[in-house]
Amino acid sequence: MKKLVASVCLCASSVAFSEGDSHLDAAYKLLEVSNTEKTLTQSIDQMAELELQNNPALLPYRDILRNFYAEVLSFESLKDDYAYIYMDHFTEAEIRELIEFHQSEIGQKLVASQPIIVRQTAELGQERVMNGIGDLRVRIEDEAMRIAREKELGQID
Repeated sequence: MKKLVASVCLCASSVAFSEGDSHLDAAYKLLEVSNTEKTLTQSIDQMAELELQNNPALLPYRDILRNFYAEVLSFESLKDDYAYIYMDHFTEAEIRELIEFHQSEIGQKLVASQPIIVRQTAELGQERVMNGIGDLRVRIEDEAMRIAREKELGQID
């Protein structure tokens, strides 16, 4: 009886492993057809440049910053994590549909356009924040004065 139970468990675990393996293979294929490695590499450069724009004091350290980002955000270091994230959110069948989409003409157009779209949306967000930074300062100063008044009146510690 023990041998039968052990055999059933062993078979069930090998089936689960095989299913997980093909699910993982599909996730890796999706990363490939969606050009994740190229997009990630471009994003690393964009992140470094954005950081340098926001903090010009780092300009002399541009290469160190880029190398650091390339090291900690390399595709090879993130590939498995990315695949498991997709596997958490999509069944194997859904991933295969995504692969099919990414291999289509419109999917390839999305893949080619994605880095530009990401850059443009990041720039738009940064521009909006920079345009509103004066308002943010006023809001913070107003809140600081309100807190100071309340402290003077003993309403807060």
